[in-house]
Amino acid sequence: MIETEVLPQKVPLGSQDESWLIRNEITLLSKQNRPRVIRSWVYALVGSLVIFYFFYFFLGYHEIISVSHNTGSIIFLALPLFLPLKLWYELSKQARRIVMERIAMSLGYTYIEKSPLESVLGVIFSQGNSRYLQDIFEGSSGDFSVRLFSYYFTIRRGKRGRTYRDIVFECSYPKQLPHIVLLPESTLNMEHEEVGLFSVAALEKVQLEGNFNSVFDLYVEDSAQTKVREILTPDVMLYLMDVYSAYIIEFNQNKMYLMRRDHFMEPIPRYEINSLGIGLLEKLSPGLRSVTK
Repeated sequence: MIETEVLPQKVPLGSQDESWLIRNEITLLSKQNRPRVIRSWVYALVGSLVIFYFFYFFLGYHEIISVSHNTGSIIFLALPLFLPLKLWYELSKQARRIVMERIAMSLGYTYIEKSPLESVLGVIFSQGNSRYLQDIFEGSSGDFSVRLFSYYFTIRRGKRGRTYRDIVFECSYPKQLPHIVLLPESTLNMEHEEVGLFSVAALEKVQLEGNFNSVFDLYVEDSAQTKVREILTPDVMLYLMDVYSAYIIEFNQNKMYLMRRDHFMEPIPRYEINSLGIGLLEKLSPGLRSVTK
């Protein structure tokens, strides 16, 4: 068990992002666990020296030279470094949990490290492979249950594979909603085209009035052609274009999702995506009530 002291520290949610907070917490934990950190490095260096002298006395100098060109042997010589690396991993994991719990608490939510992919709905979670949810905040806003979480997925496999992260706001609505997907042009027309691909074949693309179609691609289920116009009134469309032009929105069954593609943009704090999600719900509430009577 890593020795640590619980400090009454308020997380600065304003300008610092999660990565900065976690790095700062790792530094703090490293100082608090300085004796263990020093011991791990001492054991690693002593272990590496023992292995080196073993090769030197039993194999000779020339064998060491030849061994140094052997990748497997180099890994064997560096094996003791596993100790400080393992400790760093433990400290990083603990630091991440501490920071996430503080941020969740500041928002009035509880923190869960992971959640099954089956807990989400929607075509926006259909791309890529090795998909999973992490750092879940659970709570409520008014009468609605809400969650904030990071969604990870991998495009391609092997050496060409790359993992992406999205930040998502989820709201559970008390009634069934029409299936609607809004895909912003700003996130689809990018160099990583495969990341913008979603399984929208079962939905129909709809054109609305004004400049809305130049900002969003709108897809709806066939039975929602009229309902979508009740939800996306002219003032709502202007609001979405002004505030949410970089966000993906989906309604599916009783869920509303607001997704931000953090791997394409500067990451934003959790409180900001939370505020935007709640603001979107409030703006759309009159239309949602109208179509779910």
